[in-house]
Amino acid sequence: TKDAHNYVDNLDFSGLSRILSHGSFGVQLFFAISGLVLGIPFAKQYLKRSGTVKLKAYFLRRLTRLEPPYIIVMAIFFSSAVLMGRAPLDDQLSKFFTSLLYINNFLYPGQQVSGVAWSLEIEVQFYVLAPVMALVFAIKHAQLRRVLIVTATVISLAFACVSNLPFISLLDYLHYFLIGFLLADLFVTDARLMPQTRFDWLLGLILFAVIWIFGNSDFETPYQVFAWSSVRLFCVFWLYYLIVFHKIFRVLTWKWITNIGGMCYSIYLLHFYLISLFGKPLMRYQFSEYSYVNVAISGILLLLPIAVICSAFYLLVERPCMDRYWYRKLLQKLGRNA
Repeated sequence: TKDAHNYVDNLDFSGLSRILSHGSFGVQLFFAISGLVLGIPFAKQYLKRSGTVKLKAYFLRRLTRLEPPYIIVMAIFFSSAVLMGRAPLDDQLSKFFTSLLYINNFLYPGQQVSGVAWSLEIEVQFYVLAPVMALVFAIKHAQLRRVLIVTATVISLAFACVSNLPFISLLDYLHYFLIGFLLADLFVTDARLMPQTRFDWLLGLILFAVIWIFGNSDFETPYQVFAWSSVRLFCVFWLYYLIVFHKIFRVLTWKWITNIGGMCYSIYLLHFYLISLFGKPLMRYQFSEYSYVNVAISGILLLLPIAVICSAFYLLVERPCMDRYWYRKLLQKLGRNA
């Protein structure tokens, strides 16, 4: 940190640090994307009669696509924690198995084997309930259907702001998945809420900037949290609306950006551990007498091992699991070699 080194400049990074501390909101942004992506096939099924979502294939796909990388990463984190003496074996073992069963948030909230596993548990809860939630698309009256989704979103947000449950669950974040469902509804029915203008990109930038100004921890009362969370939810909805319908931020379609997006699951699983592993040693070094140069160099040096390791994990583990029939091919290969 700046206080640990001597610099000739006197820059104050507290404001930047405060904004970056709200970076965890990226999880909620991803929840909304999940609601959109998973909602579209169900919306097409009910609203357009264009294809049927086969539940067996739906669940099997998520099992074969997500589980192998997750189990491998959790096993690595579990082993390293035990071998390095950071946690007793019996304690870590119980959290390891509850994480594999996606119930760790209920039994050990805030005590995950992996720092990001809590959000994946919520994702899995949504995957399980999504086919039931998607029955809302069976309502033919568009206005009624959307009013129900918006009403459920507001109720969910209010509940999350005032509840004091001893565990973390989908109940705390359901409203983000629901706005994804609303966007899926609008997308499939090609319903436009506002005309496209040449200033949409600027509005998108403003919405994106507003999201990071405050965090829920900046407020004291549930009413203040609800007010700010409502503003955030509003901004997230319209930001994604502009991206999906008005095609702003075309930089997101650049090939190197989409390639990184393709590796997002590997990055998601590993980044927290890698930042801790490589970031702490980097904090000891001062590369320049200027703080901003030091921060830039440290950031680049930190990104390099994260990029290399996540890319290798993606190519060796995650990408093979993208083949929806990989397990069949593996069983056939084992059968031939037996």
